[in-house]
Amino acid sequence: MGEPRVARIVRLPAGKAADTITRERWNEFKRNRRQAGNRGNWSDGGHWIGSGPEPNAFDSLEASSAHTLALSWPTDDCVEKFRNQSKEIAERLGYGVAIIAAIATRGRSWGAGLGAGLAGSWLLARSGGIRVHRGWRYEIVSTVAVAVHAHPWSRHLDGMTITKTETLRDHENCLVDRKESSGFREFSGLSDQMLFDLFQSISGTGVGGRTDISCPDASVLIMGN
Repeated sequence: MGEPRVARIVRLPAGKAADTITRERWNEFKRNRRQAGNRGNWSDGGHWIGSGPEPNAFDSLEASSAHTLALSWPTDDCVEKFRNQSKEIAERLGYGVAIIAAIATRGRSWGAGLGAGLAGSWLLARSGGIRVHRGWRYEIVSTVAVAVHAHPWSRHLDGMTITKTETLRDHENCLVDRKESSGFREFSGLSDQMLFDLFQSISGTGVGGRTDISCPDASVLIMGN
């Protein structure tokens, strides 16, 4: 008989983010953006002619948070259980991306909606689980990043990007397959306070959070996320 087919979950909390956005820093950025966006403050040649010191027209703010979910199959029994539940597990992994986006954006529907657009596990769903073997490991890294720029004609858009990176490795830790997908949503109709809250939420979420699930079971996977 094999070992009991029980899911084991180990969680590592996220470390403190280094890019927490303070109110003082936010107000500084707003001043730079407001002055940089006023055409009357600049000459036709692009020189500063406004009152006071020249603003940093290339100022920007960025914040991100990430979480890793890892699945492993140490025994043949774990592999068998997974193959019987592969479709449901792949779907729940997708739900996890939407949940992470919703948490990072404090439940705002457009954040969760963007995460839902990346739902599903491409590497696991496409094979029906038949490519998973004893000793193999799967990881899905979900990253939420936001950015705003002071320059009114910046080539970079203000918005939020969610990236999902999947990797599948064999028992010797060799890469078997990798898939990366991402979605972007431009900031539109958000008040200054909503943007500040969003940046504080994401920059305060932390980085490097990780959940490891050995012998995964669909019934506990949402909790694992």
